[in-house]
Amino acid sequence: MKRNRGLALISTLLLTSLAALLAVTGMQSSRVEEQAAGANRASASALMAAEYGVSLAIQEISTSNNLNISDTSGSVPGGQYSSLTYSYRATETSGGSLVEAMGRAGENISRYLSVEVEIEGGPVGFDDLSPLNFPGPIDDFDAPNSNAFLVEGVVEDNIDGGSRPAIATSSDEQTNLILGAIQGVGREHNYTGGVESVLAPPPDGEDGGSILSHPDKFKEFLDQLKEFANQPGNYYGQVVQNVVNTGNPNSRTNLGTPDNPMITFVEGDLSLQGNASGAGILVVEGDYGTAGTPQFEGLVIVLGNTFSITGGGQGGLNGALILSPMEDVVDPDDNSVSSIYSEANVVTSGGGNANYSYDSGMLDMAFGMLPDYLKSFWNDNNESIYSVGGVVVKEWTESLEPLAFND
Repeated sequence: MKRNRGLALISTLLLTSLAALLAVTGMQSSRVEEQAAGANRASASALMAAEYGVSLAIQEISTSNNLNISDTSGSVPGGQYSSLTYSYRATETSGGSLVEAMGRAGENISRYLSVEVEIEGGPVGFDDLSPLNFPGPIDDFDAPNSNAFLVEGVVEDNIDGGSRPAIATSSDEQTNLILGAIQGVGREHNYTGGVESVLAPPPDGEDGGSILSHPDKFKEFLDQLKEFANQPGNYYGQVVQNVVNTGNPNSRTNLGTPDNPMITFVEGDLSLQGNASGAGILVVEGDYGTAGTPQFEGLVIVLGNTFSITGGGQGGLNGALILSPMEDVVDPDDNSVSSIYSEANVVTSGGGNANYSYDSGMLDMAFGMLPDYLKSFWNDNNESIYSVGGVVVKEWTESLEPLAFND
């Protein structure tokens, strides 16, 4: 009897020990599975953070038309982990842009994505300009009183963005000044697209906006353009001095044709008269005036303080004109020099049948004359407010190798 009780006790102890061992093993297994599940969730969250970074990069490329984005980091809003973060960058390629993104959950778990994208429609170049562009202050706007004088922007859907105002200004104050002058002669219906302050500079000197809202950048572009036009052997570049009247055969200068456009810098004033014509890019470093029936195809940039229109006729412009006198100012604190826009004037007499019209074909022709480095400079420093198409994802892959971000 005592022997049977001893065997029962031993059996009970063995069964109890086995049950305890199974319980401990089960607890350890559950802990491992829980840790594995947590790691899987963290890894999935890190991938989500990387995808979030890619989406932000694509959005930035789409809105800014900039294919290069420096390292950018942030935290995913409402993330499961307090330290769920992302980093992304974009580098321009021959076919578009390569977006690289990293997502991180906690301190140790990261996932990496590489995405190739391209922009439908490509950079806009000069296409986002209006027929008349006033990026600086206007002191006086003498609106033409001829019923046949037209400034035609775009309010149709046949161009990217669907519209361009007839006149682009840098502030609501300038817009109201010009609108008041136009309404004063009762000709507001002659300006297709109206007058809009689309060249307003970003707040507090921030980047972005039109290149025309940054006079230092615009001046740098013009300096490089003049250097290019003045290069020996540049068959469509020229720098000429004081061409007072191209309607006079004795002072006529070849300003180009649509088939053979020219990049011309005039060091001084220029008056286009009679049947004078030109095509390409014309930069007048003094005052610019027209009289009679002159016609220009492409882009005209006036750096003097006055743009004048005299007389009637069928002349005008197909493309865009920028009136942007500039002056250098010195910072008294560090003696640094920067450029600002000075006051400009628009002076008219009659206006006749002159027509200043937006023409994307002529603007594309003018932009196409630029060397690649100047095209890149313009596009990199010019954030168009108009639609230029969408961003298309060409290839989406997860990178196994870590990506080095400055985070």
